[in-house]
Amino acid sequence: FVLLALITWFAAATRRMKLYKITKPLVILPLMAWFSLRGDTEPPYLYFIIALSFSLLGDIALAFWRKTTFFIGMGLFAFAHLFYSIGYSQWPTPWLPLGSLLLVPALVILFGTLAYRPAASKDPHMKTYFRYGLIYGVFLLTTLIMAINSFWREGWSLIPATMTLVGAILFVASNILLAFESLDYTQKNVRFWVISLYHLSQFLITSSVLYVADGSFYI
Repeated sequence: FVLLALITWFAAATRRMKLYKITKPLVILPLMAWFSLRGDTEPPYLYFIIALSFSLLGDIALAFWRKTTFFIGMGLFAFAHLFYSIGYSQWPTPWLPLGSLLLVPALVILFGTLAYRPAASKDPHMKTYFRYGLIYGVFLLTTLIMAINSFWREGWSLIPATMTLVGAILFVASNILLAFESLDYTQKNVRFWVISLYHLSQFLITSSVLYVADGSFYI
């Protein structure tokens, strides 16, 4: 996983797109194998394996970077977030911990912005983009809420809860940068940051679950 991730980061930073498209879909595979060997194939671990599988398919779709495959990739990652949330929910959690309330202002700002932009744009493609972006944002922020709730989740100590929260935050950051990239934001290293933050987020989320399963972190 580390080797393939570093190669993909290098390809993104140096814009070697052929290498990038080859290695990008492969990175999640060893992470899935590691998680399956160190964890289990039964719930709640099964849901995280399913989430990683949808992430793998989403990586394949986004590697082609076409309009159609981009929306397919968004849909696949939405399902990944859905199964991450289902996986988190397998551990008992207070219904509305204080941490969830911290996202209310963020949700209002995000949804208000996404709802306003289609009306302000005359480009049909942009209207479609923001419409699907709004739906995807719900799934993404649900994962973030579930990650915040890990601090109150039964069986989760401070270390794995912090790991999974940082992972969820990095996932959100990666998606924000991906949105900029899809809108032709021309920052030179944006793709490097998109993919590196994404890989780190996946590693931290899966590692946090293994930490809970084993009571410690080990390779």
